[in-house]
Parts: sequence; C-alpha cells; structure tokens
Amino acid sequence: MCLDTKMSPKEKAKFKEQTEGWKVLYKERSGALTGDNFAMSLERPKGEWLNEKDYRTGSGQPNYDGGKRYFYGWHIWLMLDGARKWCKGHEPHLVIVKVKFNKPVSYGYQNDHPVVVAKEMMILEEPQ
Repeated sequence: MCLDTKMSPKEKAKFKEQTEGWKVLYKERSGALTGDNFAMSLERPKGEWLNEKDYRTGSGQPNYDGGKRYFYGWHIWLMLDGARKWCKGHEPHLVIVKVKFNKPVSYGYQNDHPVVVAKEMMILEEPQ
C-alpha cells in the first residue's frame, strides 16, 4: 500500500490529535494476524507496541513513490470507511483491526481516504 497523495499542512491539522485508526491485516487459518506489505509470516500480537522496522522487508530509506517522499511505516486508515473500501474486492482473508499508533511520519490519502504512516502501532481489538 502506498499513499496516492500527501496531505497539505491544513488537511493534516484535522487529524493531528488522532491516535487511533484501523489496520487491514491478513488472518491466517490458525487465527494469527499477519500480512499487509511487510513480512507476511510474522504474527502481529494484540496489546503490544509493534515497531515497523521489526516487520519491514525494505531498506527503511525514504519511499519515493511517484515523487511523494515519506518514510516506511505502518499504513493506518484514519477512518473505518477507508479500510472497508480497501478490503472490498481483495482477498476474503483480509480483516480490519482497531489500532493505536505512535510516531507518525506522514499523512496522506489512499483511494481518497485519509491514512497515517506511523512507526509504531498496537492492535486494540480483535478483527471485525
């Protein structure tokens, strides 16, 4: 998942105080939560701070996707509708979990929905 566009400072200000959002993950047959664009097989435990560097497969250097510079991190939907739209039409094993995030590095839009890229996240709730 990559940001389509980065937010302007004015748009970013609307979400600056928000510390929770929704993450799309893959639910294994065993019930383990894994997946997204990081190392697929590593489980994401609930209730623990997860640092993206422990799960990433890339170098950690700034991402230059389409000329939009931002650092690697967890891509977290700031509104539930965005996560639901992302899941629609994708694999049936994708699930949405509520997360708390820390250390945001960028704000932008994916499929016209707001997303934060953060260095840390904690899964708060079981999948919906």
